[in-house]
Amino acid sequence: MNPIADAIRAHIAETGKSMRALSLELGQGEKFIADILSGKSKRPTPEALERLSEKIGVDLRALPVNRQITVADMIERLRKDPPTDWSTSRIRGTISALGWYAKTSCAAGPEHTILDRPSMRSFLSATTAAAQGVEPNSFSTYASHLRDVADLVARTGRPLQIRDVTGPWRQAYDQMSEHGFTEWDKGLAGPFLAWCSGKGIGIRDVVPETFQSYLNMRLTSGKLTASEAKHRKVAMEVHRLWNRLTTQDAYRDLGMRAVASPFGDDRNRYGMPPELLEPLLAEFDRHVVPWVRGETTPDGTPVDVILDRLSPVQVASGNCKLAQAKKYIGKSSRTGRKDREARLSAAGVLLSRAQWQDNTVRKARAGIKSLAMALWSQTGVVLESIEELTDPELAEAAATALDEMTDEEGIGSSYVESVLKKVKKLAGGYVGRSAEEVMAISSLISDFKPDFAGIAPRNRRKLQQLTPERIDRFLALSEEIVAEVNRQQKSRRSGGRKNRKRKSAKGNQPRFDADPAAQLEVALAHDIMLARAPRTANLLCIDLAHHVRRRADGGITIELPPDLTKTKMRLEIPLGTAQSAFFDAYVEHVRPALMTPVNAGNTHLFPARRSPHGHYTMLTKKLVDTVHHRVGMRIHPHLYRHIVGWIWLKEDPNALPAVQKLLGHKRLETTMQFYAELDETLALQHWADQLERKSDERNSRVQTRNRSRGKPAGDNSAAA
Repeated sequence: MNPIADAIRAHIAETGKSMRALSLELGQGEKFIADILSGKSKRPTPEALERLSEKIGVDLRALPVNRQITVADMIERLRKDPPTDWSTSRIRGTISALGWYAKTSCAAGPEHTILDRPSMRSFLSATTAAAQGVEPNSFSTYASHLRDVADLVARTGRPLQIRDVTGPWRQAYDQMSEHGFTEWDKGLAGPFLAWCSGKGIGIRDVVPETFQSYLNMRLTSGKLTASEAKHRKVAMEVHRLWNRLTTQDAYRDLGMRAVASPFGDDRNRYGMPPELLEPLLAEFDRHVVPWVRGETTPDGTPVDVILDRLSPVQVASGNCKLAQAKKYIGKSSRTGRKDREARLSAAGVLLSRAQWQDNTVRKARAGIKSLAMALWSQTGVVLESIEELTDPELAEAAATALDEMTDEEGIGSSYVESVLKKVKKLAGGYVGRSAEEVMAISSLISDFKPDFAGIAPRNRRKLQQLTPERIDRFLALSEEIVAEVNRQQKSRRSGGRKNRKRKSAKGNQPRFDADPAAQLEVALAHDIMLARAPRTANLLCIDLAHHVRRRADGGITIELPPDLTKTKMRLEIPLGTAQSAFFDAYVEHVRPALMTPVNAGNTHLFPARRSPHGHYTMLTKKLVDTVHHRVGMRIHPHLYRHIVGWIWLKEDPNALPAVQKLLGHKRLETTMQFYAELDETLALQHWADQLERKSDERNSRVQTRNRSRGKPAGDNSAAA
């Protein structure tokens, strides 16, 4: 693989000298030749190379450091001269993986398939186990072996780690916990700080180009199975973390200073300087958010102040018996509450049913920001206040710009429509625009309503990828994960029998490690999504202490109160017998493996890993990644709802009312609107099937009649 190393091996084979003897003859350290042959030393110094060339009689300076290596070359090397620390099974597995790679990555064959890290990374990040028709575990094993091959080609060895580092860079790392940075932050910072130390970069020498160089290093020798986009994302996160560190006095004392990003801001594709957005977003954060949460009036007066100004509700005196009865049935209190709410509403306070939840606030802020940036990018106009944003003419210009920049494929999008609905709420309630102006914004909403009804074209394209084979894999996904984990656990238990006595002395061992427990967590989430197709927020918020009920038949029903659902109606998710048993097993045996002293006391079904409160935020990403690898199609979490309805209606086109109840639509018309196109497609397919059956029946009758007359069936069939 290295022509210089090949020439040295040929000389050693011819002369019979040892690597140590040759190294000492050259006046070098005794490991000099061994390091070249192992790849630890990629290129000796020019002086050493000149002496070595004279010694073996070959001009090594004219040889390239590396030549292109094919799959066939690597297989031959592994058979003849494998790494000394590799086991026989590892060698066999790597050769098998190389054959698989040559067969699936291109049709050139082992002799012409070049091994290089970028090509191998592109292949592994662009394909999945399902796409290649192999089991996920087999795919992971192949990827691991190919990563070993890439390291052999590049001979990178173990990178410098933060635990190997001393001095200011290690001090910066050790201080992170003291200043409130999480373990995730430390895991992100460690490799970068170690790399800086290894490169001899001083803390004060960090510049934008430093982060670009770090990205280049990751692309050259980073994780093989990660895509280029993934490595770029990590480098951007490291840069943002660096600037967060520089806000701490302790890090500024070390010499850290904020630096500009060499990557640009991928989230700001409009190119609008952030400072131009500050007035608009500051008003939204300081004044709009308290109002939409029902905490203040539009002018910023707190609700408590408004309540103090309201005169007490007068209760008419009357018959004491009647008053006693009214008190018992709560009529007086209800009357008082209604009167108080009416007066609060008149003061401009949003009542509970009109308030925005945190998720809606985040979406509204992002939408308003997009409108402002799109308008600036197309016209140079800067929106500096919510009042300007809600001006009908400015809103129309901003919506037009945003529509042109978000619907590049021309297939229609409901994004602009949804943003304008939030602008309308601000126009009427917060700014207090006239009825005519609010009506003008309502007309805008109608104008930007997408041309399609029901399922968006992008989602429809995804659903059309659901072949019968993929549907089977999708429905069986949870069972396959459970079966794989059970096999792993069985293997683990069999391997541990020899050391059972030694292990028992240490106390009870966890039934599951964290990794298989995380796989089973994904499997249970998939089961729950199949059971009722709840929205993602409803899946994640399930709390064992409040939302789980045991039915009379022993099964599990998950019950979410109205305040947690989009429709403001109670949501029930009944699990079947097998799913309930899996739920119980997960809670009893699997979930404890996900609990640590850090998240102790967390009662969520899918607990946060680093907090005693909240849910595991990465669960939905792991869920869709698992679907991608096992089913072979990339989806987003909300598409689960469409997939469930799609599969059921394909099986039974008359199941619309049942699908409506399953998905929790308030009206059947909503379900019909979403699946009208599928309903039409299925109706046409059923009619085609009906015509084919009628044709088969007619041909069968003709053949029967012909046989009764003694005529050949083939002739009469043709005649028919």
